[in-house]
Amino acid sequence: MPSMRTTMVMTEIIVTALAKSRVVTFPGCVDPWESKVLRAGCGAHFRVPICNNVPWETIPSYVDANSAVYLADSRGEGRPPKVEAEQTADDEESSSDEDSEYEGDVRFVVKTSDGQKLRVDRSYRDASELEACRQVVLPCHDYTAVTYPARRPSVLVVGGEAQGLSTQAHKLAVDCGGSRVHVPSDNEVESLNTAVAASIILFEMRRQIMLAASASQSSHKQADASA
Repeated sequence: MPSMRTTMVMTEIIVTALAKSRVVTFPGCVDPWESKVLRAGCGAHFRVPICNNVPWETIPSYVDANSAVYLADSRGEGRPPKVEAEQTADDEESSSDEDSEYEGDVRFVVKTSDGQKLRVDRSYRDASELEACRQVVLPCHDYTAVTYPARRPSVLVVGGEAQGLSTQAHKLAVDCGGSRVHVPSDNEVESLNTAVAASIILFEMRRQIMLAASASQSSHKQADASA
């Protein structure tokens, strides 16, 4: 979740997070462990893994390359996505030790002080690479028109209502062959509340995955009965 700066929206997304999923936040987001968010979550924080303040260049450690990536977009088909032209990580705090050790390398693996291995992709800090990805027009679909995969990871990226999606989020979708998903609204409303839109999309994803699992179980039972 890039650029998520509202405590109530953060709380609602954590509460809505599906089983067997996790919430990943990036620099610029409100702290999910901030007291107001924690109190309003009513224990939801302890039911879903939360990875907080993750640098974008380490996203390969959290999102598999074969993941289906969807950008929750407030704008429908035929309208360009709202992509925030933000500072790259070259202007932020970064792993300077890693930079000196792996100078010239774009992708590499580092080991943290606690022994965890992180895959790093420094192209997420390359302004020219980010701009090139921002120019790529991703397909946009109504959230009900998408067939969400049941057998590989799905990633829903949501941004702030004012700022929109980050250029890094757009790059992630481009790299993974992802798309934009849109929740249509009536009465010429510009967009739904971020948490509301995310909840609608997440529950549609859950509905489709549960239907696929149920159909798979039924086919296995029929196969066993006929054997």
